[in-house]
Amino acid sequence: HFGSRLNLAGTRSEVMPDIEKETIPPKIAEECNFVNEYCRAKHRSVVGCSWTQTKGRVLMAQSAFKQGDVIFREPPLHIVAESKGNTAFDRLKELCKEHSQVF
Repeated sequence: HFGSRLNLAGTRSEVMPDIEKETIPPKIAEECNFVNEYCRAKHRSVVGCSWTQTKGRVLMAQSAFKQGDVIFREPPLHIVAESKGNTAFDRLKELCKEHSQVF
């Protein structure tokens, strides 16, 4: 059930399915809320996190942008689940300590 939205240019554009009609698992809803609070605080809510059964979590523009517009800038986000004793995880922790300005 894709629809269209009137964008800032006054033309219609395709939008994602109406996620409010889909049942979002509570854990995912909590994660989306966390991302949305971050986007409000850091990026003026220019994007928002939502969820669909077919795509999972998605980050969607909250308004129309022109080609070439910078939506937001930030360093890459790096999240991992802690796994003590895992060689790759232990190495990652070392890198984080060695390069704290990056991680």
